[in-house]
Amino acid sequence: MAARIAIDDASAYWTFGIRTADGPPTRNGTVKSAALAGGTRTTVAQAQYVPTFLALGASDVFWIDEFERWIMKAPKTGGTPEQVVQCSSFYPGGLEVGGESLYWLDYDSDGPGVFQAPSRGGAATRIAVAQGQLEAIALDETHVYWADYDQSTSTSRVMKVSRGGGEPALLYSTQSLHSPFGDLAAGPSGVYWTGTFGESIDPSGYVNVKLLQIPLGGGAPVTLAEEPRVNHVALDSRDVYWTVMPGNDSPGSVRRLSLRGGTASTVASNQAGVSALAVNEAEVCWLNFAGRIDSGEVLCRAACGNDR
Repeated sequence: MAARIAIDDASAYWTFGIRTADGPPTRNGTVKSAALAGGTRTTVAQAQYVPTFLALGASDVFWIDEFERWIMKAPKTGGTPEQVVQCSSFYPGGLEVGGESLYWLDYDSDGPGVFQAPSRGGAATRIAVAQGQLEAIALDETHVYWADYDQSTSTSRVMKVSRGGGEPALLYSTQSLHSPFGDLAAGPSGVYWTGTFGESIDPSGYVNVKLLQIPLGGGAPVTLAEEPRVNHVALDSRDVYWTVMPGNDSPGSVRRLSLRGGTASTVASNQAGVSALAVNEAEVCWLNFAGRIDSGEVLCRAACGNDR
C-alpha cells in the first residue's frame, strides 16, 4: 500500500494506491480530500495506478504516480488530471512544491539526484547529485534538504542545496545500521530526521529509531526521541510531531514535542495503521489505514488537543 497526506488551511488531501510485485497494478489508485472540520470526502482524481507522494500548490494538488512515472496534477476541487513532468525511475523519493517549482528525488542515467521542474510543466533539471538509496526530501524558503543512504559504506547523510542549485552542503553523516523508516522535515529550528537506528532495544525486542534535530548549518545533532518504529515527522512553528508504526504486539501512535524542549507527549494512541502525517499551524492530521484497502480513517486533532 502507498498512501500520503498533505493539508492546507481548509482541507486534507491524501493518496491511496497498491504496489504489486507480480505485474502491472490495476487503476485503483485515488487522490481524495475532505474538510478539516469533517464531512463528505471528495474525489480529486481516480483511476490512477499507484499515486504516492503528494504536495499542494495554491490551487492544485500534485502527486507522483509510481507506475506511470509521471508527476501529475489536478485542481483541489477535482477535475481531469494532467501530466506535468515525467520521472526517470519507478521509485522517486518524495515531492515538494515551492513557489512555481516542483522538487523531487529521482534516479536517472547519471545516478540518484535532486530534481526541479516548473509546476506548470516543462523539462526536469538536476540541481544536486545524491548517492545510494534516496530517502526523503524537505523544503524551506531558500533550500532543498534531502537524505540518502550509501549501502557500500553504511553511511546515512542529510544534505542541503539552494533551491536554485549550486554546491550541496553536508549537514549530517553517520555510519550506522540503517533504519527503513527515514523521513525529513525542515524549519527555522533545524532539520528533523528519522533515518537511523539508535543504540537501545525496547522491551518487545525492536531496535529503537532516533528522531534527530540537526542544525541548519550542520554540526552535532540532538536526539529528541529514541523509540521503536519512529517513522514520519512533521513540524509547525511550535512543535515537532512524529508517528510510531504499529508492531506485532503494539499499536501505532502519534507523538509530539515542543520545539523549546521538555517531555514528549502522545497525541493519539491505539492507531492500527498510522501511515502518514501532516501538520499546519492549527491541525495535525494522519492516515490510519490498517490494510491494503482504501477503508481507513483520516484523523485530525487541533493544536490545542481537541479532537476533530
